[in-house]
Amino acid sequence: MDLRKNKTKAPIFFSALTSNIKTDKDGCKTKIFFASLLINIFLIALILATRNFIPPEVPLFYGLPEGERQIAPWWLITTPALLSTLFTILNFIICNKSSNNFVKQISTYILIPINFFSTIAIVKIILLVGSF
Repeated sequence: MDLRKNKTKAPIFFSALTSNIKTDKDGCKTKIFFASLLINIFLIALILATRNFIPPEVPLFYGLPEGERQIAPWWLITTPALLSTLFTILNFIICNKSSNNFVKQISTYILIPINFFSTIAIVKIILLVGSF
């Protein structure tokens, strides 16, 4: 059995989300990359817009023991969005440089959970400590 003839398919969940997004001639779905960048820009704008409602120090590092170690300056809330932007740019470069379809799909579809979890983290922190 020749494995090269089998085309890799995206998982059902991701293919349902992106079924009507056309791939470029190089195999990358650039609309997902641009949507990811727009989400991250929106998150950073949200943080800056709610700056007056956020205290100067916020709990950010939940993996550390309770107390002073979890506390960080307010501007570090942008870390998840900035890391997500960095991953988006790196995955876009990987997708464009790779000739393997599986690598292209992984580098495209991994952005969906990365953006989802960074959005959840930022919104949760803003709603937790913000005084609206």
